[in-house]
Amino acid sequence: MGRWYLRPAYLFRYTLREFTAVFVLVQALILLAGLVALVAGPEAWAGFLGLLSHPLMIGLSGALLLAALYNSVTWFLVAPKAMPPIFVGTRPVPDRVIVLAHLIVFVIVSVLIVGLLAGGAT
Repeated sequence: MGRWYLRPAYLFRYTLREFTAVFVLVQALILLAGLVALVAGPEAWAGFLGLLSHPLMIGLSGALLLAALYNSVTWFLVAPKAMPPIFVGTRPVPDRVIVLAHLIVFVIVSVLIVGLLAGGAT
């Protein structure tokens, strides 16, 4: 039974997707620490921003972003199996259409959020 999660490939992908939730938790804790620093005052906030600008934190943020993207995209790939069937008339909507719709909305919303944040930073 040792390392059963590495074989077959779909179990490895499932295990990897579930493991990325740990990275999402770490990002949530970083955001919570930022909120605590913001409430604590300007000095604490400046210290938190200084911590975020450290090269190790920038690298960690990149790893967290990749893990969150993997988690999101793989969730969208299983969405057709996790939701009730959708019908147009009497014909079921193909799985690939559901996945593509999820991914398109994800990209659009992500671009809008980045645009809002980039516009608000100046």
